[in-house]
Parts: sequence; structure tokens; C-alpha cells
Amino acid sequence: MTMARRVEGMGEGARRRGRRGVLFAAGHASLRVLAKTWVLWLAVLAGMGAHAGLSRMDSFRVRQVAVRNNQRALAEDVLRLSGVSAKDNLFAVDEDRVARRVEEDPWVSRAAVYRRLPGTLVIEVSEYEPVPAANFSDHTGALFLLDEEGLPFKEASADEAKGLPVLSGLSYAEVKGRSERAKEGLSGALALVRLSRGGGRPALAGLSEIEVLGEEGGLTAIAQVAPPGSPAPVAV
Repeated sequence: MTMARRVEGMGEGARRRGRRGVLFAAGHASLRVLAKTWVLWLAVLAGMGAHAGLSRMDSFRVRQVAVRNNQRALAEDVLRLSGVSAKDNLFAVDEDRVARRVEEDPWVSRAAVYRRLPGTLVIEVSEYEPVPAANFSDHTGALFLLDEEGLPFKEASADEAKGLPVLSGLSYAEVKGRSERAKEGLSGALALVRLSRGGGRPALAGLSEIEVLGEEGGLTAIAQVAPPGSPAPVAV
């Protein structure tokens, strides 16, 4: 009986030592996780400190702003909207903020900004592609440029609208509000423009006008056919 109690006592002691071992191992694992977390935070803080230091160095002043991929947006307009000057430090420039400013240009659909050491800030722009021009019923006397989705992005000058088919029969409010009539009319009008450009229908090669009719957005198209200067309606 005494021997059995000794064996049983030894078993309980071993179990206690085993539990202490497990707790000891768990404690080591927690310490390792904590150490890694501190190392990560120190790296972040070091990076922030380095960035702060670089943003105060005269060696990284902006010496040039390069505007790329602009066909219609003027480089001087992009530069003005960016708000960047030669007084700025390259690392102190907020790229996202500059991009948002540049996207205020009516021709610019998207802008990307990045640094090129030692002193160049690069602004790459993507531009809207005008498909038709539009003569809206609630903006008499003005033409607007519509993008590939049929959304107006800019009031057009005569030169900017030159060569584009002119859409009529819709209001600006209808188009911006994406009414069902506007969606139907724009869908058909954009399809006609694509056909006229792709040569899918020779009769539409000189497409000059598209009118949206009725409540359901039916269309009438006018194309220039030979002889030049003699418009003829095309049934669609």
C-alpha cells in the first residue's frame, strides 16, 4: 500500500512537472511573438524616421515634374493642378493628394504619381475618350463630350466636337440620373458610333447625328452619304 502511494505520488509529481514544462514552452512562444512584434514596430518607426529625415534634405528637392501620356490635357494645366513647386521636397509630396488634384482636369480620368530619384516627380494620366458630342435639351446652345459609357465629362468647344456625331433628344438630367430612357438611348447610340467607326455598316460611315425619340429611347440616325453634304436619314 505504501509503495502504491509512492508510485501514485511520483506520477502526480511528474504530471505537475509536465504541466510546468508545457507552461514554460508556452511562455517562450509568447515571448517570441512579443519579440517579433517589437522588431516589426521598431522597423516601422525606423522607416518613419528615415522618411522624415529624407523629407527635410535639400538633396531631394523637386527639380522636375514629368507629365506623361497626356494627349488632350495640357501639361501646364496638370502642373498647376498638382500644386507641386520647386520648393517642395520629393519625399514630402503626398502622391495620392496630387493625383486627386490632377483628376480635376476635365480630360483626366485617372492619374498616377510616383517619384524618380533624385529629384523628379512623375505624373502619368489616363484621359477620357470622347465618343459622341451631345446637345442636351436642358442646356441649349452648349455641346458636351460623352465618354465610352455615355457619361458627359466636359463641355465641348467647336474644335473639340469637330468630327464627332451629335446626340440629341436627351436632357443632361436624364443622362446624369441614368433614367431608363437615357440608358436605352445611349446604349443604341454608342453601338451606332462603334459600327460607324468599325466599318460594320457602310451606310453609317459618315454618321453625323443621332436623335433619341419617344419614351422608350428609339433612335434616328443621319449619316453623310455621297455626294458629300447631302445628309440622308438611316433607318435603325
